[in-house]
Amino acid sequence: MKNLILIFGVICGSMAAVMIFVGMLMASWWSVDFLVLSHQT
Repeated sequence: MKNLILIFGVICGSMAAVMIFVGMLMASWWSVDFLVLSHQT
């Protein structure tokens, strides 16, 4: 039973890490788009 909880925690942790990574990626893309648009005008 303890192993199941451990595996569940690892899966949740990796999911959270992936979400944070994707969020950072999206934020960087948004800032790049903003910079490009501001430089174009």
